Amino acid sequence: MQREQLAIGELARRAHATPSAIRFYERRGLLQPAARISGRRVYDVADVHRLGVIQLCARAGFRLDEIAALLEAPRRRRTTLAAAKRAELDDVIRTARRAQRLLDGLMDCGCVDLDQCTLVPPPRAR
Repeated sequence: MQREQLAIGELARRAHATPSAIRFYERRGLLQPAARISGRRVYDVADVHRLGVIQLCARAGFRLDEIAALLEAPRRRRTTLAAAKRAELDDVIRTARRAQRLLDGLMDCGCVDLDQCTLVPPPRAR
């Protein structure tokens, strides 16, 4: 049985992407080059899922080379890559939560000058 094939516009619609983003990911090797039927690009329906993974990783701050490595790595290597990136994301999440607490405090703070506000932590020494 032949799998469903999608024109670039339909793939874009289903994946909540733009055709230019799809072409970009294709040029960067994150998506397989589209087959051509009568000169038009056609994609496999599985590319909807692959685009979802790419977009999620991109929104989470992955670099394109990290996304490519994750998508193409064999299972054992993918697990190692995922664990390393997970540790990075955990640190980003902790930092974002501290920033949220700071912002929550600043919304209720009556300080005129942030330089004098006790809610703002001093810079860390390196």
